Amino acid sequence: MPKESGMGYNKNRYGKDTVRPVPKLTKGGKDMYDDALLLKLLNPGKIIESGGCRIEVKDVPDPAGENKIDPRFLEMQMSLFKMQMERPAGGEVDLEGLRNRMGGFTPNLCRTQIRTRYLEADGPAGPVPVWVYYPRYQQDDAPALIYVHGGGFYIGSAFDTENVCRLLAEHIGGPVFNVDYSLAPEQKFPVQPQEVYAVLELVSGLAEQLRFDPQKLYAAGDSAGGNLAAALVVMDRAAGQKRIAGQILIYPVVAFTHEGVEGYDRDFGIFDMADDQKFLLPSMTFFGSDTANEQLLGYYANEGQDPCDPRLSPYFADPEVFPPTMLVLSEYDGLRPEGECFAAKLGKAGVPYKVFRYRGMGHGFFDKIGQFPQSEAVVREIAGFIRRGRLEKGLSEEQKKEAAGRVYDKQAFGVDSY
Repeated sequence: MPKESGMGYNKNRYGKDTVRPVPKLTKGGKDMYDDALLLKLLNPGKIIESGGCRIEVKDVPDPAGENKIDPRFLEMQMSLFKMQMERPAGGEVDLEGLRNRMGGFTPNLCRTQIRTRYLEADGPAGPVPVWVYYPRYQQDDAPALIYVHGGGFYIGSAFDTENVCRLLAEHIGGPVFNVDYSLAPEQKFPVQPQEVYAVLELVSGLAEQLRFDPQKLYAAGDSAGGNLAAALVVMDRAAGQKRIAGQILIYPVVAFTHEGVEGYDRDFGIFDMADDQKFLLPSMTFFGSDTANEQLLGYYANEGQDPCDPRLSPYFADPEVFPPTMLVLSEYDGLRPEGECFAAKLGKAGVPYKVFRYRGMGHGFFDKIGQFPQSEAVVREIAGFIRRGRLEKGLSEEQKKEAAGRVYDKQAFGVDSY
């Protein structure tokens, strides 16, 4: 039975229907940015063709120079580069240290009251913690979203994305379920996708209680979480269900091997970076490399695991199992090529898709809400994607524009029927 409690290490912090106090920074705070930058990012970007898919390119909102890293992201990247240079060569990975450093403080950007509830799903390795964020004044039949955090399957937690999930709840107007799945190597694949699937089973029975429409249930995740969100769809369809109305994948891992990935190209020439910053390119594009995949598989899966298992590498699933898909990719991210190949495969199969490419950005920006205007912009784009997904086929183009809250450009999607 699903539990609604504060059991375990969170029992004194979170209970049923509690409203958690969260520090809130103003726009004058240390890491905040001017709203004008956000508005720039929300303007329609240039549409390009790349790798067989259509992409909306979002430019760096700050003055940065041609082919330059976003200045805020550059500051973070330089700190990481310094840490890498100071780390002893060939030393063992300090897993506990990595987990302790993951995440950090982010401000609550919500302007309305968002409540929090703690649930547990019955997973294969024990209870799966789920944090639910929902508007206090939520309307009936709202959409809902299952969110899965990133971290390479072996670091990260639901706490890293809680303020992102709060803001998502505010903008979609419905509950967001933030999944705290088990980490590798303590638990190995397929425990993690099974746990996310257990959350889907739990959530599917709560529509009436939490006042959301089960036909408007979406799945989303960043990095490893994007992998698990897509795997959730694969498992749901394998079970003969079709409970996910759409998926939002933010720089996801979609293939642990690139053999058989049509059109895949990892030539550094596709990452057009200014010469004075190119020393950062190898570390920024490490994810998605053969070395990175081998290391991740060593943590995440047992020896001999087939890397083409669609629960592990969603790219190799039948593309027709996937619902309308939104992909958020970073210009300087080694996972960008496989993400674009995945979108192209969806488009060929007639699956509606939308791809955003954020120029000047690298891997791991989304959960740093309040630090990067791109993060807040993506939250709003996700809300727009969900609104568009709820549009009735019979609406006029003008009604679609009004409902989407911005110019509705169906040519920006992979197929015209979206």
